[in-house]
Amino acid sequence: MKYFFSVDWGTSSLRVRFVGVQDNSIVILHETTNQQGCGYVYEAFKNEKEACSREEYFLQHLRPYLILPPSISMEESIPVVISGMASSSIGMREISYSTLPFALDGNNLRYERIPSTPAFDHDVLLLSGVCSTNDVMRGEEVQLLGLQQHGHSSEALYILPGTHSKHIWVKDNNAIAFKTYITGEMFQVLSTHSLLKNSITKPSSIDQEAFRTGLKLSGGNILHDVFTIRASKLLQNTENSANYSLLSGLLIGTELRDLTHLDIPIYLCAHGNLSDSYALAFQELSIKNRCTIIPSQHVDESVIYGQKTMAERIWNDLA
Repeated sequence: MKYFFSVDWGTSSLRVRFVGVQDNSIVILHETTNQQGCGYVYEAFKNEKEACSREEYFLQHLRPYLILPPSISMEESIPVVISGMASSSIGMREISYSTLPFALDGNNLRYERIPSTPAFDHDVLLLSGVCSTNDVMRGEEVQLLGLQQHGHSSEALYILPGTHSKHIWVKDNNAIAFKTYITGEMFQVLSTHSLLKNSITKPSSIDQEAFRTGLKLSGGNILHDVFTIRASKLLQNTENSANYSLLSGLLIGTELRDLTHLDIPIYLCAHGNLSDSYALAFQELSIKNRCTIIPSQHVDESVIYGQKTMAERIWNDLA
């Protein structure tokens, strides 16, 4: 496989990258990102009056974003590998979850192949997600596969922050457990839809002192501590930007508190300001000495490497 289209299709975003492959390395030759996630496309499909299947509708929506750079001319069809919410009930085709333990070479990740047609002349590999008895994920399991490209500890905890932050426990080349924390979603709800919304403004950079205050509060009762942000605004006229950082520290600290007694390596897999905030939390909670921060580029490319692992495994087996 010399080239493929990497499609990371979340609930609220779509990211398409045209990727060149050489041995174990990849190069991103073109990229498109927009807010036309599976949720958006699914709602549009429900309102569609022309007769077509959900799968056909999603593929036709994707087609304009499968862009070749001007320097590339291909006679053969280029395969498309899709992960994320596209295999969910609001995606193009629902595929049932794989179950734990989940092998880090991807050999038990469920998938479906969609052969090319005259209407969509690309072979498609659609990857599913993973579930435990009480939790689910779609997309992060492919990131986890890709992160193995850089050779990490055989027993560790991987933290993938975001709207729904994932903590994934790995042992003996298997993911054996994971937990989801709705840290990012809770921050969004509280800062934009609660009584706190007029007390919070996003700063240009994190207020570290306020963030640390939030971390310290996270050891208490969060239902009360959240309200103190509003009370501080009313009684002490605290800055809205400081309240933003305080709420962030409170929620991230609440997420990470359970890790203070964990005695295995931790890998933080995040970007930019989010990586900085979690790193500061690790430091303040005395977890830093067990934590390795994965470089942003490796995190950014992890989905591609995970998709590459699956594509080469599946299509090589068929060759």
